Amino acid sequence: MAQKIHSSGFDSAIKGNKEKEDKFMKECLEMFGIKIEREKMEVNKGKRTQAKLCLNNLWGRFSLRNFGLSQCKITDDPNELAKMCDDPSITINAIDELTEDVILINYIKKKLLF
Repeated sequence: MAQKIHSSGFDSAIKGNKEKEDKFMKECLEMFGIKIEREKMEVNKGKRTQAKLCLNNLWGRFSLRNFGLSQCKITDDPNELAKMCDDPSITINAIDELTEDVILINYIKKKLLF
């Protein structure tokens, strides 16, 4: 993501205004954890396209892995457990008691065939 931002350069509305550039760099760090380096902020369409393609491919790969991976839910609500037990779209692997009132439900989403 940092490579895409760097190769996009600063927006024309803030380019040259040090305060606005600093604000943009600070927001990227606070909101996304991406450290932007001012000296790397130069428009390079080829590099930007390559970075964007990589990001889009990763997004697609991660979205495909939505099924078959176990997930966990922590709850103190008995109704939530009953709802999950009755849900035909998931398979519950384990139910662990964390405290007297709190349980951990380990489950997998089933791949629905239409």
